[in-house]
Amino acid sequence: NAFAKVDHRHPELFDAVAKAAIPIIDDFNSQEIANTVNAFAKVNHRHPELFDAVAKTAIPIIDTFTTQALANTVNAFAKMDHGHPELFDAVTKAAIPIIDDFNAQGLCITASAFARTRHTMRTSKLLFTKISDAITLDAAGLQDWEAKSLVAISYAFMKAKHEGNELIDLIGNEVLRRKDELSLDARELGNLAAAFNYYYVLELTYEKYQPQAHGNDGSLEDVADVFGSMPVGQRLNVIPSGFVEEMMQLAIEKSYEARMEDVRDILFAVFQMDLCDDRLCRGLLNTYKPLFDKYATDMSAIKRSQIKQLYEEEG
Repeated sequence: NAFAKVDHRHPELFDAVAKAAIPIIDDFNSQEIANTVNAFAKVNHRHPELFDAVAKTAIPIIDTFTTQALANTVNAFAKMDHGHPELFDAVTKAAIPIIDDFNAQGLCITASAFARTRHTMRTSKLLFTKISDAITLDAAGLQDWEAKSLVAISYAFMKAKHEGNELIDLIGNEVLRRKDELSLDARELGNLAAAFNYYYVLELTYEKYQPQAHGNDGSLEDVADVFGSMPVGQRLNVIPSGFVEEMMQLAIEKSYEARMEDVRDILFAVFQMDLCDDRLCRGLLNTYKPLFDKYATDMSAIKRSQIKQLYEEEG
């Protein structure tokens, strides 16, 4: 954990720790389990065997985990993209009765981990409902949340496709209350755009997101999140002049970073929008055609079909 805290990466050491820990993992208590996987996640060191052993040990003693240990454990598994439905289901059952004991950071981390792993068990849906209830019951407490936590929790609800309109409205109003002092990085602004689809929050997002500054600092994932919000932004007429063109140029410049989700979100947004710069639009479509061919089979049938239609219409 000390090496992880100072972000000192030493793969051989972490492999040695994992090798030593696995045979005695049953002797670890809840805090030691959480600290171990959290340390591996902080330095992005993958060790599937260790994580499987941790999950097997953690499940029977999950009721001994503190709220912080529960949050840190699922966060580590999510960061390492190590799916373990049984562990997440156990964490859900342990977290629900004590949800009021979670602080803002714990709620954000837990919700984000479940959303990132797309855990869809019935119990996880109940967990999101309980998180929403806990926050809305203490709506006044949102004024004490950090801006990045407000964005994180709303983005998690969006990713989990959980209906929480009252919560999202409360968060949106709190974001707008702070609009003059709001300071978010490119990733957070992208998440904000993706999480909200109504007038004032999108207008604020486009005002804060500076393509030339945030685009250079951020990733294509951020660009795709903002891109995905633009069809709604265009219908609401809140997109600043020249913003769409700058975003298209960024999408072209950063295409080398593309994941399937980025390609899907950008091209599907183009399908839904009225674009006035034909030259730039054609340049974007030409750049993304090989990427669409590469990832098309991983997309849903509906979006794949609509993007194909886009290419057919453009000739």
